[in-house]
Amino acid sequence: MSLDILFAAESLLPARGGAERFALELLEELAGRGHRVRALWLSGGGDAAAAVHALPGGVDGRELPAPPRDPANYWAAIDARRDVLTAAVRAETAPDVAITQLHGAPAALEARAPFVVLLPSYESLCKIAHGPGAEVLADSVRPLCPPPRDCVGCPLAEPGAGPSRRAQDAALAGAHALLACSEAVAAAARAWTGHRNVVADRCVAVAPAADGAHGGHVLLAAGVWAIHKGVALLEPITAGLGGRGVVVTAAGLSASTAARLAVLGADLRDAPIARALDGARACVVPSQWPEPFCRIACEAQACGVPVIAPRTGGLPEHVAAGGLLAPDAGPADYVAAVRSLDDVSAWEYASAAARAAAGAVLSEEPLARTADAVEAAAAA
Repeated sequence: MSLDILFAAESLLPARGGAERFALELLEELAGRGHRVRALWLSGGGDAAAAVHALPGGVDGRELPAPPRDPANYWAAIDARRDVLTAAVRAETAPDVAITQLHGAPAALEARAPFVVLLPSYESLCKIAHGPGAEVLADSVRPLCPPPRDCVGCPLAEPGAGPSRRAQDAALAGAHALLACSEAVAAAARAWTGHRNVVADRCVAVAPAADGAHGGHVLLAAGVWAIHKGVALLEPITAGLGGRGVVVTAAGLSASTAARLAVLGADLRDAPIARALDGARACVVPSQWPEPFCRIACEAQACGVPVIAPRTGGLPEHVAAGGLLAPDAGPADYVAAVRSLDDVSAWEYASAAARAAAGAVLSEEPLARTADAVEAAAAA
């Protein structure tokens, strides 16, 4: 049976991060199944040559003009942006099922239909509680704030958090299902919301068209660099890898950081991930928080590029064990791990392990499973 499906979220195009790229793939999959698919998203998502700039075939959508983000008043900006998206959803024809994610979740309550919430990160729960310093593993969740929690009076939350948190909690409680990107995020969602229908499906669809190479460059990668993504480690790691070719993904780097990396000999690339991975000897993901999943790490492994990353969040679920470091690993640890791959036999072993790890994820067909969950929500 053909369904009318509405996707409504804060961001979609340009699609630079793993969450947006997977959302586009999901919408394409649903359209390919014969469903009518509509999309609404807010402007101000930034731009990059590496980003996807167009909706897939069969998907109709429009970008909504949104109030700009205000770094000095985070929650007021979230409220204003949520109001724009909510009004747009309310004005749409009611769909058979809706899909949303992150701060867009409260808007789905206006869809007048069953809806599912994609959880590509912890932001729908509370990014403060699950940020750096939190322990989020597959079998245990210890956020920064122990229960009972008081989001309104939380000293870590910025002024104005209360209404936004209450709206987010109401949306999560009303969702037919919460579709998490990893077992770690699913565990966090269960502990935080008590929701009974939390499904863990990886947010990756296909392997990029690229191949690793023992003599290639070292890729330091993030969808968008930020403090919690390990941007502070880029310069010491690059310096420690002197003599080796180093490529750094460019999104999110400040002009000053980019200039210093260039002086150290790093090649900054704003290009699709397949081009950044092709010919790489290793992919370093120096994340400093419980990484929800890390699509780039899975994509690298699918290309036979060994990944070096911390043993935290969703990373241990799919990164080959030989590439996992302690959660508090420093620049010297990352440099030593890269050097351990200098021996060609060691690299070949790690490359084969990487492909096997990614293959195990892709064999679960996470994209199809997520689309199935959306259809099941409509049937319910």
